[in-house]
Amino acid sequence: VVVGKGGENPPNDVCSVATQFPTTTAYSRCTRHVLSEMQRGGGGLSAVSVRPPAEPPLELGRSLRACLRCRLLKSFNQFYDKGCENCPFLSLREDRDRINDATSTNFTGMISVMDPKGSWATRWSRLGKFVPGCYALTIYEEPTEEILSILEDNNIPYIRPANLT
Repeated sequence: VVVGKGGENPPNDVCSVATQFPTTTAYSRCTRHVLSEMQRGGGGLSAVSVRPPAEPPLELGRSLRACLRCRLLKSFNQFYDKGCENCPFLSLREDRDRINDATSTNFTGMISVMDPKGSWATRWSRLGKFVPGCYALTIYEEPTEEILSILEDNNIPYIRPANLT
């Protein structure tokens, strides 16, 4: 699902089929579309999205990881090179052990967010305060005690996902 301006239908209907990675082609086309729209300045995105977007995942398969706090999707190498744009306090950049502790490959689904503040779907999935990018819908793992301690030290609440009851 690609979220457009104000909950409107996405500008390219190919994006709407990439929810559960049905095909690599659909996912690839969706990711390329989101990246091109973000680089062009939005294709109808509101001025609310002033933070630069996260780089969309460049690799598919088992190398795709989700940040345990914000659910941002990237490859291991992307987390290593740039860290997490939503969670700089986790210091993921160039720290392989921290990336393994603060991210997971155990997730399902994906939502590509172009306008976090202007969409009901991002508010519903609790992504409205994050940068535009690709996010996991559900993660089946919890952060380690070390990561929870970092969150607490930075006064960042960890909201346990509903699926981890």
